[in-house]
Amino acid sequence: LVVTGIAVTSGTGSCDPAIDATVDCTFPSIAPGSTAVVTVTFSVPGGTASSTITNSATVDSDELAVPVTASDDVAIVNPAVALDKSTTTPVVDTGDSVTYSFVITNTGDTHLASISVTDDAGTPGVPGDDVTVCVVAGPLAPGQTATCGLTVVLTADTLNTAVVTANPSDAAGADLAAVPDVTAADTQLVDVIDPALGLTKVATTPVVYASDTASYQYDVTNTGDDVLTAVAVSDDACGPVTFVAEIAGNGDAVFDAGEVWRYSCSATLAADTVNTAVALATDSLARQVVSESATAVVDVINPAIEVSKAADAPVVLPGTDFTFSFAVTNTGDDPLTAVALADDTCGPVVFTGGDVGSDGVLSPSESWTYQCVLSGAIDDVTNTGMVRSS
Repeated sequence: LVVTGIAVTSGTGSCDPAIDATVDCTFPSIAPGSTAVVTVTFSVPGGTASSTITNSATVDSDELAVPVTASDDVAIVNPAVALDKSTTTPVVDTGDSVTYSFVITNTGDTHLASISVTDDAGTPGVPGDDVTVCVVAGPLAPGQTATCGLTVVLTADTLNTAVVTANPSDAAGADLAAVPDVTAADTQLVDVIDPALGLTKVATTPVVYASDTASYQYDVTNTGDDVLTAVAVSDDACGPVTFVAEIAGNGDAVFDAGEVWRYSCSATLAADTVNTAVALATDSLARQVVSESATAVVDVINPAIEVSKAADAPVVLPGTDFTFSFAVTNTGDDPLTAVALADDTCGPVVFTGGDVGSDGVLSPSESWTYQCVLSGAIDDVTNTGMVRSS
């Protein structure tokens, strides 16, 4: 022990002002029935081993035949507590429940009572949302443990701190008033992931002929905050969808947040096709992540054209002029342009009408008319008209 203070608190006397191992005080006299009191304050240096210290005081005077001695014992204790905060789910999806376990251990040499655990809910310095996890009445003997738990729903990464406070006590749980409370703290980080996928799909050949091959391109983006695996694209009208390249990323073959991977697929189509695709992957919790669907349209065309021809008189005299009339009809399903009509015997062939909207486009089911006049024929005529378009 270290003497830190000496004071005469009752009676008239004085003490040796030197602070050392022995305190000497002198009272000139003490009347019968009176009391003289000396208060000596000691401190226990940190790191002092647990022990029991006997403190003795001796009173002597000229009137006493034998000095009087009184003693008292002081127990030196080293209370301590430890806290272990943990969870079995350090990684969760947003909105998941997380259960924390708090193990309190009496690591000192005296009992502990009135033990409480408080959690800061991930907001240090904001006591308004602190949570009292549990209160253990005790007493908790040296070496013993107590456990409590807390379940919360998390929507963001959370690093929270728990603090345990305990009151040193005797074996019956009575407070050791002269011994301050002990505390300990522990933290736990929970990574709250928000996995997500984005998908864009385009038909790189948006118009094809029937039975031709249509090609599709798919760009898959990791729009979440978690590393994804087993990335794939499923298309309801084309397969297999194969990986092409990583078009945005670090090139490590890991689908990190923000990266874009490209895929492709080809299919032979016989009719107009609207097909739908989704991207799929697995997050770090082994849960499947599915994108919103993406569609693409391929127009499968069947262009066709017909021409009909008639003479205004099937029989004429030699040298008589006569007229051929033509009707050109779009019998397919695709608008036609650059329509050109030629006759192997008669010319020029002149357009006479039928262009709806005067747009130069021969729309499906639309018919255009032409005429050609053959002059001075002296013999039977058999001729052929031919039409071309784009």
